[in-house]
Amino acid sequence: KTAPCYSWLFDIVRGSVYCDHEDDLVALWKKIEADPRIEIVRTKNRFNPPEFNGYRDIMMNVAVDVDTPAGKISHLCELQIHLTAIKKSEPMHKSHAVYEFFRSFFLGNAEAVEKRLDMFCALPVDDAKDADELVDHVLGSDADASLLEGLCDLLESIQESAGVVKVREAILAERERAFGAE
Repeated sequence: KTAPCYSWLFDIVRGSVYCDHEDDLVALWKKIEADPRIEIVRTKNRFNPPEFNGYRDIMMNVAVDVDTPAGKISHLCELQIHLTAIKKSEPMHKSHAVYEFFRSFFLGNAEAVEKRLDMFCALPVDDAKDADELVDHVLGSDADASLLEGLCDLLESIQESAGVVKVREAILAERERAFGAE
């Protein structure tokens, strides 16, 4: 029998633990495994293999026993386990910004996603919350032709046709200014 859809929500309650050394991470794991109130339901070990951008952590879904007036229940939670040094480097990888921007496009092989990530990181993405804002930001700047072409490649790879048209029109207008309408 299929469980109700809400039973698949694992990350409503989420916590993060930062470990300074790998030994601390292993010790934490052993303590979680040994605690009779906690059951490890699922684990994603992103240390081996690491994410395509080099980021590493452990994502763990745990069922925590909670005493209630009606008795004991299991509460599902997500636990993120990070090495402090890697977590501090996250802004360099822009991993969260990239994740949010490409959330629906991260399906597929790692090579294709890595190519998109390289294109994305070459663009001024920090102030853009979506593809439309990114296009407007780049077109409002003094972007050179290679940046505009990179933006087009990125937009084409994620099937943002309206953005591609807008950028191609800007490229054409710039070429007409530089070389004439013919």
